[in-house]
Amino acid sequence: MSLVQNFLILALFAISCQAKVVNVKNSKSVALTVRVGDEEHALAARGMLSLTLDDGWSGEISAVPATAEVTDSPRTSATLSLSSTSDTYSISLLNGFNLGLKIVPTGSSNCSSVVCAANLLNACPVANRVSNSLGEVVGCQLSTVIMSTMCPLAVVDDATALTNVKSCSDALSLMVVIV
Repeated sequence: MSLVQNFLILALFAISCQAKVVNVKNSKSVALTVRVGDEEHALAARGMLSLTLDDGWSGEISAVPATAEVTDSPRTSATLSLSSTSDTYSISLLNGFNLGLKIVPTGSSNCSSVVCAANLLNACPVANRVSNSLGEVVGCQLSTVIMSTMCPLAVVDDATALTNVKSCSDALSLMVVIV
């Protein structure tokens, strides 16, 4: 092989080593539309979406039911910042709540999971509720006290951002579970 071919192979190998797999698992019995940064992906009921995100990728992953008529309602977000040395992740309720989430680092024994599985839609104050045309509550705008009580591992304000953003240096991948 020529020197150029060797260089290209090494460059491709280096690029592939600086990516992380993030799996998004739908544990619901309805299909979802998953937003990853600015892109949207269809995710079947009880299905899995496998994403390969570049080193340095930072953004949010959120979802709504595929048949939702209110798609700009509050969304629970998995906030991720990926790097080759350490990943940070949290469940953010700063934009409100619509679905429970869990983030699980995989392939590591030193990293902790975070979860917000409480049904905040039932506990949402009337003034914070977002409803569809049938009157069903499909989202809850930020309600700091209730959200921090029912989902103590989620980010709901500046104080919880200091304690609830997790860091992991040795996970092989991350799994975002919609519960």
